[in-house]
Amino acid sequence: MEPVIEYIQEVGALPLIKSFCDKLRLAELIDEILPLAPQALMGNGIVFVALLMNRLTTPRPLYRLVEWGQKWGLFCVLGLQPELLNDDRVGRLLDAVAESASEIKAAFLLRVINVFGLDISKLHWDLTSLRFEGDYDRQDPDYPTATYGFDPKEPRKYKQFRLGNLVNEDGAIPLFHQAYSGNTADIDTVIDCLPQLVELRKMAGRTIRVVGDSKLLSRQGMVTLTRGGISFICPESHNCALDQQFLSLKSEDWVTLNYVSERQADLPEKLRTKFRAQEVPFAITVKVPDEAALSERKGKKATEDFTFRRIFVYSSEEEGAQRENRERLSQRLEAKLTEFSGKLSSHYWKKKSLAQAQRALDKLLDSSVGKLYKTQLAAPGPEETGWVLQWSLDRDKLAYAESLDGYYTLMSSVSIEDADLHQIFRDYKEQTQIERRFSEWKGPLKLRPVFLKSNKRIEGLVLLLSAALMIFSLIEQQVRKNLKATAIPELESLKEPETSSPNEQVAAQKSKAIKASEKIVGLYPEGRAARPTGRNILAAFDGFYWARFRIAGKIYEQFSPSSEIQKRLLTILNLTGTMQKMPNGP
Repeated sequence: MEPVIEYIQEVGALPLIKSFCDKLRLAELIDEILPLAPQALMGNGIVFVALLMNRLTTPRPLYRLVEWGQKWGLFCVLGLQPELLNDDRVGRLLDAVAESASEIKAAFLLRVINVFGLDISKLHWDLTSLRFEGDYDRQDPDYPTATYGFDPKEPRKYKQFRLGNLVNEDGAIPLFHQAYSGNTADIDTVIDCLPQLVELRKMAGRTIRVVGDSKLLSRQGMVTLTRGGISFICPESHNCALDQQFLSLKSEDWVTLNYVSERQADLPEKLRTKFRAQEVPFAITVKVPDEAALSERKGKKATEDFTFRRIFVYSSEEEGAQRENRERLSQRLEAKLTEFSGKLSSHYWKKKSLAQAQRALDKLLDSSVGKLYKTQLAAPGPEETGWVLQWSLDRDKLAYAESLDGYYTLMSSVSIEDADLHQIFRDYKEQTQIERRFSEWKGPLKLRPVFLKSNKRIEGLVLLLSAALMIFSLIEQQVRKNLKATAIPELESLKEPETSSPNEQVAAQKSKAIKASEKIVGLYPEGRAARPTGRNILAAFDGFYWARFRIAGKIYEQFSPSSEIQKRLLTILNLTGTMQKMPNGP
């Protein structure tokens, strides 16, 4: 018999998101930590999952959740009446989440690693700023506060939170986050995650690596991580001592790095960026309490020696970019100097002293490029007023600046046995993974700008959004992982010939097969193949439906894909049966 359709509701990507939440048992986990009375209409867990779904699909201000839930069939997916998502209920949840944030974050961390078997041997840490609307004059001191930050472009325009994220390298899955007050500096914030890092090291059964930016660690921070058994890799800030050490390096000691970025993989070798590296030891001595002898020595401190690896890196692309930038800034400065020189004979400057003219000139030259110029201010003649400016580029200073172009340094505690120069550099280059995740905080999740009643609720919302980003990233990672697995037989069939010379045709076929294995046709509206991302995967589920229909007097309910790309994604994720189950069937 033909089915008689009684009701159809578009639900979009909500069932897909729910399947990942169910796998992690997020609702149950929240209910265990934040239990409510048995007579409550709904638990905190189901409200948490509903808000998470909202952030990942069509995020709206928190006071319009009812409208969103009605439009997208929230009841069909979660069995939750959208009318229950009122402002008070959402506010109470955010307060409760903030009060138990540490416990929830620890539980999420262990759950996602165990359920999905994530590789946690390499982690990346960085901070970003999240803007919030509102005055927040009265804030709870027990939670991070929304304060003005240090952005020179927008001083005291927005209040903000600082957010630190720890993601793994395999899929860039956010494992742990830490919220900070808006005026918190970056340096040594990773130390706040040391208990979690130590726990991850125990789970991994080996030393783990944390990669960060140049603000990751102070010397004391480097020592603290090392004592905790955590290896690190981070760039150093430039200084004059490093410049001198770089210039003293022997040319024959440079090692060519066998690294090719993904965006340059298809370029001819001569057009690719060239990288070279050279390593020198960096030893420091720190004072530490001698705990075994504190009582006898009356608090005297002992010293402890640490040796790290300082790696000088040269990049041809960085060198070219620095020289292009210097040339552009030089042209801009020379135009300003020419304009200033013409004004010095004006009526205005005729009334000014030499000291005043010099101060104006010094202000123009207050830059790295300005320091490369020789200037002289003088009177035009005994019977004339005003000032004459002479300037020229100092070729010796320019040559010195160019001799430093293209280099930067990395500091690492990873042992040589665990990673050579090539591996250290590759690990550092993967830091772009966390930068991509930060862009998604402010893109698909639409975190900023946001207004909430209190900084306590900001803490709760940030945790909720961190969980949403975790689900977002897991969807992307699982699609890519399973997609790649389907291409392995094809790749293995392309065997190299048993000769010493490389077979360019086989290499080209392998390269083509690898690239094809990373893309799916239909992710873009025009049908072009694209690499799956969390964003285009969720967008592909537009038009995904829930339907109720009758067959021979019996009512059935099921989720139904409306396009081939939806069917393909469900197959890749092994969710076909889950999405098309009939919960009310016979």
